[in-house]
Amino acid sequence: MQPLKNPHHLTQRIRNTIHSLLIIVIMFFVLGFTAELVMGASGWWLIIIIIASILISMRVSPFLIMRLYHAQPLSPQDSPELYRIVAQLCEKAELESLPKIFYIPSAAASAFTTGRSNNAAIAVSDGLLRQLNLRELSAVLAHEVSHIRHRDIWTMSLADSMSRLTTFICTFGFLLLLALTPVLLSSGAGFPLPGLILLATIPYLTALLQFGLSRTREFDADLGAVELTDDPAAMISALEKIDGRKSSWFSRIFTPQRQNPTPSLLRTHPPTEERIARLRRLRTPHQPINDNEIRYAPSYFKRITHKPRRRWSGVWY
Repeated sequence: MQPLKNPHHLTQRIRNTIHSLLIIVIMFFVLGFTAELVMGASGWWLIIIIIASILISMRVSPFLIMRLYHAQPLSPQDSPELYRIVAQLCEKAELESLPKIFYIPSAAASAFTTGRSNNAAIAVSDGLLRQLNLRELSAVLAHEVSHIRHRDIWTMSLADSMSRLTTFICTFGFLLLLALTPVLLSSGAGFPLPGLILLATIPYLTALLQFGLSRTREFDADLGAVELTDDPAAMISALEKIDGRKSSWFSRIFTPQRQNPTPSLLRTHPPTEERIARLRRLRTPHQPINDNEIRYAPSYFKRITHKPRRRWSGVWY
């Protein structure tokens, strides 16, 4: 991986890395504490389950996720411009394998990455390709390549597995404690209120930790996109367009889960305003965006006009 040339970027990268490691360590000990609280000292053996689940999840083919979105694989012959951009970005990022590119038939402007670094896939929606010009699209693709470069999918898989297992143990312990309450009361031990409160609170703590990790990795991917393109203005403009295309204020307030079409594991986007503010603070020359620049609209796919909706599989596109 190439060293960072901008000292300001390096400072942010170090801060983001330390923050991510700290959150992972805290989540690990919260999981261990929960397991020991519910199952005793033997609960630490559940750490083995975490490791096994991570190894299994990392070998799940990205094609399975893409099928949930009815995504269609694009070949270099189908989309030479997209593959040219991704190839240049991967060369700068020193990635050994070129990610596969998939097309999602959705009017929502979105993109996400899944898979391992040597078997990654980048999905781009019809709305994204039609709304962004080539500079903005390059910035978004650089953002996704940065996720691959920094192994964010593995990091978020680890955090997601620990969070899910912690929640499962807490739910099991909570129900077990409720079932034993009559026995505890009849024996004079009293109502187990502290234990119930603790088991009900821990899942929210892990969710907050996972959210904090997601925000950090997303900020780091924004920084990585600027390093690969040297064009923060394009990333800012792309974020403004994507955020501006979202639905009404009513939906943002009452159905926020519908605003993010990516799987729960891949939901790494903090507020757009905060991302833009951080990008504006980067000490990098900002080149003006000409909105008349060419867009990469695939002529071989029919323009998607229907509004995104939640599908039977739970995904939204």
